[in-house]
Amino acid sequence: MLAGAAALLSLTACGLGVEAAGAKQDVGAIDPAADTQAQSNLQTAIVAAKTAASEGGSFAGVTVTIMQQNEPSLSYVTGASTGPDMVSVMPNGSSWNAAVMSTSGTCFYAVVTLATVQTGSAKGACAAADAASHASGTG
Repeated sequence: MLAGAAALLSLTACGLGVEAAGAKQDVGAIDPAADTQAQSNLQTAIVAAKTAASEGGSFAGVTVTIMQQNEPSLSYVTGASTGPDMVSVMPNGSSWNAAVMSTSGTCFYAVVTLATVQTGSAKGACAAADAASHASGTG
């Protein structure tokens, strides 16, 4: 017992115990599995939106109601996404914007046309109306 206590004190004295505690907090803040889930759900919604738009000829009619009919495993809102299973949507005639909030606090965005998909992410509020300002790369 005394040897274990001495070893713990030695680790703490050289800073390893403090670093390990800090690393544990950082890992919890990042939560890559949560981000993966949110990104996967966004991809699922993108496929459903593109399918609906190709059938209807534009994204204008790819509303919350249509999305719920085409992909009922997720929920859809016109306001902000508050979780990985809730997709914020904003249909336009030639494009469709979406946003999904990860439990890590990162919002994943997409701006979708029949020919392209631009994606991006940012911390903060998570609404499809903000997708154009955050989505730039292709995904």
